[in-house]
Amino acid sequence: MGIPWSRERKVCYDTATMGGERFGRALIGPAGLRRRLGLFGLLLGLLASLCGPQSGLRPAGAQPAPAPVPSPPGLPHTFQLFQELAARRGVSLQAPVRVLVQDRAAVDQHLRELLDRQFPPDQARAEQKMLAAMGLLPAGFDLRAFVFDLLREQVAAYYDPHRREVVLGDWLTNDQMEAALRHELAHALQDQQLNLRQFLAPMPGRRDLALARESLLEGEAMVLMLEGALAARGADLAQLPALGPILEQTLLSSMTPVLRAGPPFFRARLFFPYVAGAEFIQTLRRQEPWSALMRLYRDPPRATAQILDPEQYRQGVAPEPIVLPEVSGLLGAGWSRVHEDMVGAFHLLQVLRLAHPEPEARRLVTGLRGDRVALLEQGSAESLLIWLTVWENEGTAGRFVTAAGPLLPPLRPGAVELSGPAPQPGPAPQRTWRLPQGLALVEQRGPEVLMLLGAPAASVDPLRRLVWGARGR
Repeated sequence: MGIPWSRERKVCYDTATMGGERFGRALIGPAGLRRRLGLFGLLLGLLASLCGPQSGLRPAGAQPAPAPVPSPPGLPHTFQLFQELAARRGVSLQAPVRVLVQDRAAVDQHLRELLDRQFPPDQARAEQKMLAAMGLLPAGFDLRAFVFDLLREQVAAYYDPHRREVVLGDWLTNDQMEAALRHELAHALQDQQLNLRQFLAPMPGRRDLALARESLLEGEAMVLMLEGALAARGADLAQLPALGPILEQTLLSSMTPVLRAGPPFFRARLFFPYVAGAEFIQTLRRQEPWSALMRLYRDPPRATAQILDPEQYRQGVAPEPIVLPEVSGLLGAGWSRVHEDMVGAFHLLQVLRLAHPEPEARRLVTGLRGDRVALLEQGSAESLLIWLTVWENEGTAGRFVTAAGPLLPPLRPGAVELSGPAPQPGPAPQRTWRLPQGLALVEQRGPEVLMLLGAPAASVDPLRRLVWGARGR
């Protein structure tokens, strides 16, 4: 069934098609975040070469690839695409959704409204300070302005669960529009199964859970999109050894100017839901059909550690809830809490990558079992980061203490270590550094590690006693 298309801001709607939009709970935005979609053709060609007939692997059927599908102003296959996605996922279509084509001005207006609603200036300043304290952003970085520039550069299509509509940018080529449509219709299908507005509702202080959920949705949409597109070419995505590295290399090869010029953290944050999420879904799909994965909606991943290590999800390894005590009273006049969050394995991985190779950092963070981080400041002169982590066992916690040695100089330039790990057997491992402002401490007790960055010297011991006391240690 065809859809009447036009290049106007609004386009006629077909009662047999679907779509919508969402804005990620973390820093950089909507589920419909699209890199320049020319990469889809590159990716599809690469995947087809790896799992198609010329690869020596068994193709998914001997029939030749169908003729190219017409694109706007035609694109009469939209409903068929949606039916195909639903059949592949093993679910039924439930409601109509519009598919619209909008110009750049209309999309930009939507992004401004979205940013004002989801990422107001006070929240942006607090998150900028937190990420800067973690070594992931430069001090004074204008986070909100960068996010808008990045969104404007990246967003070419999105799904709006409030209006149940897919929006496509009118500057896309025909092939790009089809790739975007496949992905956004996958989000429309998800919305009908679990209600994206509720699933992605704001979760203050639970950033890691929000990113895990985003990774589930983006990973599933990516795999559904690629499975369908490759099946039409007689290829089988299930035959690939690992999708993540292929996706990551493809995305790195197509970086756009704002993303390339920005801090490395943003590239990692932008890619993670698509790359790690797709690999998470692909790992589960190797052993189970799509129908069995409906449990992901009933019991979604609870942490990015589960996304990075799907075996943790299978075994039900959930993050331990952590509550940090109120410490402002120990620090003296003028101190206040700026931000507090559960940042999880993804953010810890980015911090460890400041001083450690990616494979080593990834091996370590899969042992994380919970964390809580708080940032306090005294005016604009001093700041204190408190980060408590819980690990799978004492050995993994000890390896994190060891990893902190080379980590402190890039985190706090000018750091000078005053003491190294205590010999074993003996007291709990503890390391301290003198910083340009205050002291840094990394201390292990059992499977838990406390990190203080920028603590006033007179407050270190009272802080340790208070935090460990609240943990029963």
